[in-house]
Amino acid sequence: MDASLAPASGSVETEDGGRGLGRVFQDYRLVPFLSAHDNVELDKELTGPGPATAPTGDLLRDLGLAGHGDTPVSSMSGGEQQRVAIARALAPAILLADEPTGALDEEATHAIFALLRDLAHEHAMTVVVATHDPAVTDYADTVLRIRGHRLHVAHER
Repeated sequence: MDASLAPASGSVETEDGGRGLGRVFQDYRLVPFLSAHDNVELDKELTGPGPATAPTGDLLRDLGLAGHGDTPVSSMSGGEQQRVAIARALAPAILLADEPTGALDEEATHAIFALLRDLAHEHAMTVVVATHDPAVTDYADTVLRIRGHRLHVAHER
């Protein structure tokens, strides 16, 4: 199947001004002087709760950060900061993730993608991942590829 989709513009618009949109950035964009817990809580305050909203301690635990809630993110490793950024983005109904596992090892990468897949299925979330990591396709329901400035459906489950 080689269906092509041509975007009408270079922007993403939502009815609520992006409040229901979670984002994972390559550079994390955490508030360095806040703790892991407070970074996640701040985003919940700003975006509002979504269908997958879980207590912050549970999100951090599920991402392998149990006991790190009070740790300032500035003293965490890159992989730990990336997992805080993922926890922060999980509350909304739509999650956009730009290379969300770039700073993680292979085992953590698979755990994160399994978690994102499970959350998407359990809470009717939409998860959009931009990555160069081919391991992602094992967890995706739909894989899109960009060829010749066009978006193509590579496969669907």
